[in-house]
Amino acid sequence: MAIEFDVSAAFLTALLDKIIYVKPPEGMEKFIGAEKLLKLRKALYGLVQSPRLFNAEFTQQLLDAGFTQSANDDCLFIYDQEDGYAILSLHVDDGILGFSNNALKEKILGHIQKKYKLGTARKLTKYLGAEVQHDQDKNTIAITMERYIEDMVQQFNPANLESDSPCPAKKLSPPTEKEELADKELYMKIVGKLMYLTVNCRPDIAFAVNQLARFATVPSAEHLKAAYKVIAYCNKTKTHGLFFKQDAKYQDKITVYTDSDHMGGSNSAGKLRSVGGYLVYHCGNLVSWKCVSHKPPALSSAESELYSITIGAQEAMYIKNVLRQTESDYSDGFLLLCDNQAAVQTANSLTYKGRLKHLDVKYHYIRYLVSEKQGKVKHVSTHVNPADILTKPLPRDLHLRHRDAILTQF
Repeated sequence: MAIEFDVSAAFLTALLDKIIYVKPPEGMEKFIGAEKLLKLRKALYGLVQSPRLFNAEFTQQLLDAGFTQSANDDCLFIYDQEDGYAILSLHVDDGILGFSNNALKEKILGHIQKKYKLGTARKLTKYLGAEVQHDQDKNTIAITMERYIEDMVQQFNPANLESDSPCPAKKLSPPTEKEELADKELYMKIVGKLMYLTVNCRPDIAFAVNQLARFATVPSAEHLKAAYKVIAYCNKTKTHGLFFKQDAKYQDKITVYTDSDHMGGSNSAGKLRSVGGYLVYHCGNLVSWKCVSHKPPALSSAESELYSITIGAQEAMYIKNVLRQTESDYSDGFLLLCDNQAAVQTANSLTYKGRLKHLDVKYHYIRYLVSEKQGKVKHVSTHVNPADILTKPLPRDLHLRHRDAILTQF
């Protein structure tokens, strides 16, 4: 069982940790004098310190209630006592509370309300723009952002509302001197909206949005057209989202798929860089993903794939460490799947590799994890590697196949 809640006037509750003076509001000078200032006692909206001070005080309130703060995520809190089990996730002044029984829920909310007024505390059906459907009988959760996409379409009104793929026919590149430039403010608004959608529940548009974001400072008309195409694709697939179900058949609880496109894209300066990405599954459910342009240029496809393996392994270890706190008996490693044989062999070997001697030490991190039996790296065919969708524009049929492998239509 879970609820979502928000704290009313959250930033007005925290006491300041330093002396701050402000000019009096207009019309107040006649009461205190024209040349006097006001000394603040508590935080205000607009102060740089306000979010941090509220978070510190709210964290202490949860600790006093019996929660333990996660060592790996400062906004994750675990309650594990004789009267039940609960997990609380906090995002600024909005939160989700999962609990094992109603008595525990009332106890926790009561403790929070000793200091804070809650604007809402209701069954989890919406959270930060996402719609959540929880079927307790089947033990499933579905997450979509259909309303968010509809609002985005209404706001930007793209001319063509039919698109089977979010990616343009060819990879985007910096505008030439002869190209017409687009409205920068409009373009950045669209990219910002799409980025929020991507990180919440739509990994299938991650590569397209990654490409668009590279040219946010100097967008061309071609870039704006590509952005409208992504909106059109999202509108056509607005009922797609993440689906979570309980399944005990998975031997490897954490499974990571990684992929890379060697020197496959131009950055905003026109320099070629590799594009990498990963998908992380927990018991068959997609929980994390990323599409990123690698900063160092790769000298080979194997080197580029090794970069992706490294960031995938880092994310797997983060999730593993979080699970150790939420599941006290968790001790499993992770399985990482990559479609490059040379990169897989490198990850599984501690012998000297002359062609990789120039790499930064962090890109050998995966070799340490494998040697310590904290993870395994195996080869997977590129045709069944869903992370392929994060690194390059794919043919229509292949894109749809990978999309349907990571998302569910509701």
